[in-house]
Parts: sequence; C-alpha cells; structure tokens
Amino acid sequence: MKIKIKDIKDYVYETDYSCYDIPSNLSLDYENTVMISNGNVMSGQSNLQSMDNIIHYLVNVFPEKKFILTHESSIQSNNILYTKDLIQTNGSDLNEISYIADKHCKYIIGRQSGPFIFMNTSSILNNKNKKIFSLRYNRNCDFLYQIKVDSEYFSILDKDINYVFDIIEKNLRD
Repeated sequence: MKIKIKDIKDYVYETDYSCYDIPSNLSLDYENTVMISNGNVMSGQSNLQSMDNIIHYLVNVFPEKKFILTHESSIQSNNILYTKDLIQTNGSDLNEISYIADKHCKYIIGRQSGPFIFMNTSSILNNKNKKIFSLRYNRNCDFLYQIKVDSEYFSILDKDINYVFDIIEKNLRD
C-alpha cells in the first residue's frame, strides 16, 4: 500500500484560540510590535545562549516599536513588555503567546526552541504581512527546512551576531 502525502504545508498546525485565556484588551500597534522569544534554549538549536545583545540593540535602534519578550530580561526600556504581564492564565501560556504574535505582531524573532516553534502556526507562517526571523545553529535546526510559506521567513545562521543585527534591522525598517 502506498501512502499518499499531501503538500507538506498542509501538515503545519493551526490553533483554535477560543479554547484558551486570550487577552481581550490589548492595544498594540501591529505595524510596530515585535515578539521576541528569548527564553533559554536547552536543545542546542542555537549558538546564542542569551538574546540580550539583540534585544538591547533593537530597543535602542527602534524606540518607536514595542518589543514583547517571552521571558524576563535585565534590559530596562520603556518599549519592552512581557508576555506574563499581558496574559492572565494558570499554567502554560504557549497558545496565548502564539495568539498575541498572530494577531498583534508584524515581526517575530526567536531561536528554534520553545515558544518560537509554537508561534509557527499556519496562520502566522502564511500571513504575507509577517516577517519572521528564525535564528539557528545549522540548517538541520530550521523548523521549516523546505516548506514554502507566504510570510517573509528569514532563516538566519546565528554564528555572526553582526549579520543577525543587519538582517533584522534592515527588515524592521522596511
């Protein structure tokens, strides 16, 4: 028996957000909001042990943008928000983070781990208005690998931090 496989894109999941504690009163400017998945990477999919250098750089270069971080950072800035302050839920908040990224953020930055992968829903990946920056250790760590999506999806080797800065900065200006 031969198994007939659909287009690989058809296997990317979608979330029914009505089942979760979705924040209802967020007033974020979609065009100027950036979600950053900055939690620890435990599985070795990234060279970057901390996203603080990237966060520090971006909040200073783009003071007009809001940056939503999934984990606490030592960086202090008026344009930083935390998902824990936006989401009121008991337990895991991965679906709620995904919802905020989907509905309120034009830009998503993260490493191939945790909340970032959870934000790789079909509606996010196939939104032509999204710019997604996936930082990874090597090609094998890229979630999408050869899947074609409608968003602008940048799969970036994270070994050269200046290259990472350049790609993200250029595309946050567009």
